[in-house]
Amino acid sequence: MRASLLFVIITVMKGGAEHMKDYVPKKEKDDEPPLFTKTRIIVTLLLAVLIGAFAFISRQQLKKAAVGPSMPFVSEPQAISEENLKQIIETAYHPPAELFGFTGTIQAIGNNVVLLEVNDPAANPSPLEPAKKKTIQVVVAPDTKIVMIDRSQFMEGGSFPEIPISIKQLRPGRVITVTAEENILNKERFKAATIQVNK
Repeated sequence: MRASLLFVIITVMKGGAEHMKDYVPKKEKDDEPPLFTKTRIIVTLLLAVLIGAFAFISRQQLKKAAVGPSMPFVSEPQAISEENLKQIIETAYHPPAELFGFTGTIQAIGNNVVLLEVNDPAANPSPLEPAKKKTIQVVVAPDTKIVMIDRSQFMEGGSFPEIPISIKQLRPGRVITVTAEENILNKERFKAATIQVNK
């Protein structure tokens, strides 16, 4: 049907109305008035124009849908001021409500107590400012697990070998990670569940 319509449109547009006689089926009675034939051609052309307009509009709508909503063109990226960046980071940063472990540097070792210098998360309202330090007392009980982590070896399952050590093998200046079984966020002294030091 489309091919026939297209052939009719092309034939009419080329001015070859005479050739349409070959295409249009012959009637048994050739008493059809010429006005009826002209009307048929005009209606066919109007239908072709309407179909073409509909196809054009549909194509434009599909293009808009594929591209999405139009965005204003920005020639250069807008720079964020240092003050705006600071506000964004401070809005996104929230100090922890609970804390069950610290990583810090050993300051001194006493009678089953390790003095550990750590960053104080409660005293650091912004990650953009230098961290404030505090010294906490880590109590080493008989059931505290003290291990040295050997990160040079990789075990099956994604872990590293843990070598048990005693408090006597810890030295000031070493960085250790301490965990507890309670919230130690604002504690100055607490009992350690584990103490880990890297080999």
